[in-house]
Amino acid sequence: MADTIKDGGSSTRPPLLVGTNYPSWQARMTAYIKSIDEDVWLTVLEGWAHPTVVLEGKTLDKPQKNWTDEKKKNNNLNSKARNAIFCGVNLEEFSRMSAIASAKEAWESLEIHYEGTASVRIAKLQQLMKKFELIRMKDDKTILEYDGKIRRLANEARLLGDPFPENRLEFEMSMVGELLFFLGFQIKQQDTGIFLNQEKYAKEMVQKFGMEHTKPKATPMGTNEKLHRDSEGVGSDQHLYRSMIGSLLYLTISRPDLCFSVGVCARYQANPKESHLKAVKRILRYVHGTIELGTFYSNSAIVALAGYSDADWAGNGDDQKSTSGGCFYLGKNLVAWYRKKQNSISLSIAEVEYIAVGSCCTQLLWMKQMLADYGFEQDILTVFCDNTSAIDISKKPVQHSRTKHIDIWYHFIRELEAKKIISLEYISTANQLADIFSKILDRTRFEFIQGALGMRHL
Repeated sequence: MADTIKDGGSSTRPPLLVGTNYPSWQARMTAYIKSIDEDVWLTVLEGWAHPTVVLEGKTLDKPQKNWTDEKKKNNNLNSKARNAIFCGVNLEEFSRMSAIASAKEAWESLEIHYEGTASVRIAKLQQLMKKFELIRMKDDKTILEYDGKIRRLANEARLLGDPFPENRLEFEMSMVGELLFFLGFQIKQQDTGIFLNQEKYAKEMVQKFGMEHTKPKATPMGTNEKLHRDSEGVGSDQHLYRSMIGSLLYLTISRPDLCFSVGVCARYQANPKESHLKAVKRILRYVHGTIELGTFYSNSAIVALAGYSDADWAGNGDDQKSTSGGCFYLGKNLVAWYRKKQNSISLSIAEVEYIAVGSCCTQLLWMKQMLADYGFEQDILTVFCDNTSAIDISKKPVQHSRTKHIDIWYHFIRELEAKKIISLEYISTANQLADIFSKILDRTRFEFIQGALGMRHL
């Protein structure tokens, strides 16, 4: 009979606490006490105290015959709750608690004994939160199984409130048609893929800064345009300049062709000059002529990850530091890109390219892990570089003196290649797509890479 009671097989007797089943016992006992009377459970929550009277400065228990009807009722409820709790524990627990007069005190005594103090409960709750964050479901699992797993964790965390109801979750859904706009993006879905641009945003931005009647430009920066601090130049409106840069930066989310030019101009927001403002206005004129330009993502099933890495040696006119640039493809689709000024001055083109490859590899490793979390495992990752000296440094453990001044951090590329995590491959300069993120290009070269990145008018 005891086993039946312990397993919750009886609806007329309280569940039995055996020491290891306290969490489930607590939930069952709560339900059992509520089934007696909701007021009985309320007594467990609010507590009960023996009526007292003060005589000659001393507090004494009031005789039961002098109790009010309300006090008698509360005492009766407390007795029922206390009896239910005592009937649900073994002899050892009963001996420890038998002197406790209040059902609330008995309940809290068990809670502290098995669950610990508040700090212990918080620690356990944090463990449950970690379990929640690490939930992973296999492809063959259903939404209902996911729902059940969430509920089990939520019920274990009931110290913060009542457990979730056992009934299935209901999700309200509505069909509002095909997705056309999302956070400023315009989306056009086709049979072969998705086209993404910010045409509406770009048009409003050009109008905002009064550039809608200007003559469009074919490229965002001229090949002879070398920006620098221009300390002797005439200052320009800092507020206007920053507003322009901020607007353009948001546009670069879908326009990789603007990444380099906007990044260069963004360096001078602290003290913009007329020469810098002129460069930004040229970018706006380029945007004016390419309002509809966007990026196309094909529905190709290929999910191989690859990166292109390039660098511009001493391209910064202010401090002679170099610029790293790169882009990443998932199959045929461009999924990420970047440009970044390097932290140190480099002494050779090989060093600059090698540092750029190191940055590219760190990005690829992060993307590889993210894809693995979604169930897309990757083989060896390919990084394309157009500098043979940088490739030689990564493949040969003994090199000439040019490697000695490169920070040891960048030599992790060798380890990645040795473990067959990445493969550094040569690509001709003509086919190096990362050029557009590291340097100024002429119109022919610029438009060639634009097309290779998947950018088009639609």
